[in-house]
Amino acid sequence: MTNLLLLLAVAAGPNATVTLGDAPYRAIGINYFDSFLRTLKNGEDTSYTQGFATLAAKKIPFVRFCATGYWPIEMKLYQENRDEYFRRLDAVVECAQQHHIGLVPSLFWNQEHKGTWDLDAPEQFRDVLARAHPDPVDAISLHAYENDDERLADAQIVARQLNKPLFVGEFGSKGQSPEEAAKFRRLLDSIIKSEVPLAAAWVFDYPNQPEFNITAENARSWMLDAIAEANRALPPPTSGF
Repeated sequence: MTNLLLLLAVAAGPNATVTLGDAPYRAIGINYFDSFLRTLKNGEDTSYTQGFATLAAKKIPFVRFCATGYWPIEMKLYQENRDEYFRRLDAVVECAQQHHIGLVPSLFWNQEHKGTWDLDAPEQFRDVLARAHPDPVDAISLHAYENDDERLADAQIVARQLNKPLFVGEFGSKGQSPEEAAKFRRLLDSIIKSEVPLAAAWVFDYPNQPEFNITAENARSWMLDAIAEANRALPPPTSGF
């Protein structure tokens, strides 16, 4: 995935940190993958407004979202009526801003999966991350699932060597079993202990993936509370969105 880190005033800082204003900033958010896609497909669907209200009430500081069409057919509106395309996108951005929720627009989604972390020696791991995030890209983005909590510390070491902040664009577990819940908590704990600047759980209000779907009403709702609790354990920001 290619992520355009535009958390309003957030920027890459020194020593592989992220800054909000002039101060170091760390936060854990969630993917609201189709917050724009739903209204891109159907201009009358503004259900994202309730979604952002829910996330604000749950104290979720930012979301990562698909800021373009996922499939080529979903770019038809952009080709035929760009004013309307950007009107719908602007409405999503303005709604998030009204609820003081930061945005990480994600572009160029794909289905590529090659290899696994456990096959890479430390030097290989560093080379892979460096090649995937060449200058002028000023951050490193990766995903963390299953037992990837064991490698987040390694990823943070590489990020510091490259002086590029680490963004865990997706992390999570599927289903409702105690084993999967433990995986989620391990990943969350590793993000905190490894001092990852930014991370986003997968995924809020996305019925297309019921095994990963997190809402305020379903059996996985506790994950929103866990994220909020984790954010309270982080150094408080000196300013907000």
